[in-house]
Order: sequence, then C-alpha cells, then structure tokens
Amino acid sequence: MNLNFAGVEDTAPDTVRTAYTPSDFARLRTLKARYDPANMFKINFNIPPGAAS
Repeated sequence: MNLNFAGVEDTAPDTVRTAYTPSDFARLRTLKARYDPANMFKINFNIPPGAAS
C-alpha cells in the first residue's frame, strides 16, 4: 500500500499498518509514544502510540 494514493476509507490503523514493514511500524509507534503520547495528531493516517522506550 502507498499512502500517497490512499483515500479516506484507508485511514484505519490496521490499514495504515500495511503500508509499513512490521519493524518500521513498531518504530513509528515508539516514536509516536515519545512525541505524541496523547495521540493529538490522529486525523488522517493515524499511527497509534505504542510502548515508549
């Protein structure tokens, strides 16, 4: 999946996950937990915060 060509129906986290390798998605979730733990920036292609390290 290429997020550049995704539509509004493709914004669910499970769908967004398919655009990344599992390790990249986990790394992005860790970064999101560090810089946006409240998930303030959740509109559009949301990557939910994961466990911060």
